[in-house]
Amino acid sequence: MIAATAPKPYTHLTIIPDRYTGTQKAHTAFHHAKAAVRGSVAHNGTTCDIQVYELVDGEWSLLWEIPKGTKKPDLPWQAK
Repeated sequence: MIAATAPKPYTHLTIIPDRYTGTQKAHTAFHHAKAAVRGSVAHNGTTCDIQVYELVDGEWSLLWEIPKGTKKPDLPWQAK
């Protein structure tokens, strides 16, 4: 018998205005949010301003604002 598992709670939210699947998307893992941002980086940088939020004590808290034109090596979580 297979035990049912509860759905994972959302932990992060990305707001990417030019995303074709919708502006806001909630994620169940931090690496999913980072992948969403990386997927919006064109060869000349991000195509729009992007916000990444983290769920803290039941409230969305801004984690990063990433300006239009940011390139992959300059994303906030990249090692400098």
